[in-house]
Amino acid sequence: MEGWIKLYRKMQGHWIWKSNEKFDKRSAWISLLLKANHKDENVLIGSTVVEVKSGSFITSEIKLAEEWKWNRKTVSAFLKLLQNNKMIRKKGTTKWTSITIEKWDLYQIQEQQIGQQDGQQSNNKLDTNKNDKNIKNYIYGQNEPDQEKWEQQFEQFYKQYPKKVKKQDVRKWFQKNKPSNELFSSMMNSLEQFKGSEDWLKEKGQYIPYPTSWLNQKRWEDEKPTKIKNNISSQVIIKGNSFIIK
Repeated sequence: MEGWIKLYRKMQGHWIWKSNEKFDKRSAWISLLLKANHKDENVLIGSTVVEVKSGSFITSEIKLAEEWKWNRKTVSAFLKLLQNNKMIRKKGTTKWTSITIEKWDLYQIQEQQIGQQDGQQSNNKLDTNKNDKNIKNYIYGQNEPDQEKWEQQFEQFYKQYPKKVKKQDVRKWFQKNKPSNELFSSMMNSLEQFKGSEDWLKEKGQYIPYPTSWLNQKRWEDEKPTKIKNNISSQVIIKGNSFIIK
């Protein structure tokens, strides 16, 4: 089954949500999604103002336990399970807990694009049901495996690029351009050669361009450096949606 639905945050005030029954794991996960901020905001906690980013919210294990009708130990174990599965990030103090939904920005971008396209097609009246044909067109013009592919490309590129700056801008570049396997292989092979070049290695990498500059200027198409130290001869091999550097 494919497709998507929207959940209205006010459903948390509905009688069916506020019943005295215990939450199961599915309900608890939906509860966390509903609590996440849709935009950045500042929250006053005691005498301290804490910035809470989009996709995050402030709570406590005690508060969640009361809402879900669980004991605190069960709540703690559930949050740890989600964190181990890279569904959330959790941090906090003895007084409060911050929870961040992983990949929240990605989900929000999809939602905004879907809303824009629906608005054009139905005079700003969103349809609640989406058929499979439409949903494939809504998500970046690609299906789900392709979406996962560019995310893996981004992770692999950023991991290998020696200057770790403007990470979110790099992610946006891959989201927008979605390189083919062949192009990505060419980019990574070129990057490996530049990483071993004299210009990039001298003066502690002072002359290494920002990753966004390297991408936007298509620097992988530049003439490859002739002076390469350590006889760098790496090669990117693509297997399915995996990228292996040898």
